[in-house]
Amino acid sequence: MAINLLTRYAGTMDKGFGAKSLTAGKASTRFTWDGAEGIKVLHTLPAALNDYNNRASSNRFGTPTNVQDAIQYMKITQKKSYSNVIDITDNSMQGMMKSAGAWMKQQDEEVVIPYVDKYNLTQWSHNAGQYVKISSVTKSNIIEALLDMEVAMNNKRVPKNQRWTYVPESSMKFIRLADEWDGCDGIVHKILANGHVGNFGTLQLVPIPDGDMPANCYALGARKDSVFAPTKLAIARIHKSAPGYAGALLEALRVFDAFVSYSQCNGVVALVKTSEVETAPTVSVAGQITVGSGKKVAYTLDGTDPRYSDSAVTITSTATPTHTAGDTIKAVVLGSSAGSYQSDITTTVTTS
Repeated sequence: MAINLLTRYAGTMDKGFGAKSLTAGKASTRFTWDGAEGIKVLHTLPAALNDYNNRASSNRFGTPTNVQDAIQYMKITQKKSYSNVIDITDNSMQGMMKSAGAWMKQQDEEVVIPYVDKYNLTQWSHNAGQYVKISSVTKSNIIEALLDMEVAMNNKRVPKNQRWTYVPESSMKFIRLADEWDGCDGIVHKILANGHVGNFGTLQLVPIPDGDMPANCYALGARKDSVFAPTKLAIARIHKSAPGYAGALLEALRVFDAFVSYSQCNGVVALVKTSEVETAPTVSVAGQITVGSGKKVAYTLDGTDPRYSDSAVTITSTATPTHTAGDTIKAVVLGSSAGSYQSDITTTVTTS
């Protein structure tokens, strides 16, 4: 004789793990995008020192030249939204378990926040001012690699506070397994063992899910004043009586982006796979810029940094831009979001 077992739905809704932003509060807020799609920031360029000549009839300090500058244009590009309905006819047959407010909180924690964190880390990594290259990460080399990141910042005189360093969990595993870790301070060791933020030298470690870090990047150090993560607009609203719907219409919009500061780019150091860093471009003294097949090169003729300067021009094939002898051409091979990273900068002063 057959036995029929009963199935019923639980009286409450289940949901996934909530998330708090891992990058919020760790980027500079010294500029505002209010009332504009993008902003232009002026960056003054340093000048070379002269030898003072106390026997010269004039210009003993050197020939006066105008202070040069560069402009960085930071344009907001990300506009992410969603629109969903909790239909009353469905909800009434599900014990009215679906709460509009609770669902929007869940959507924010499980979808929106992780998306924004990953976008921020991707933009900062691919536009880093410095790269430390490594073939792969193991427990034998991870500590030295982190020290190399710290040294890279120190050598560029980056202030030693607020050096937030994002480390994917797979790299954190190697840190915990590293032989050198046994000699670290016990309190910091305990903090990291519990999966919380701890300090390694001047680097403030922030463990993140592997999926939040862009491909071929094993760690990212980003000093707070060196990066921006503006949210220009954030809207979340519940329409309880929207025309055409019986139930709650839930809509949200977030307008945001992420940038690296021209002036303080050396405060962003990414630990990346050696083979995925592009080779620096060739620029002849005659001004010809060689572009490899399938590559993109950004260049400037005014001596500004082509990675951030508003005067940069992007080309996809070998070219000789119009110039005059004595112009300074700076060129960089751009990386791709698929996992390659921009090259070192080639600097050439043209002779013809």
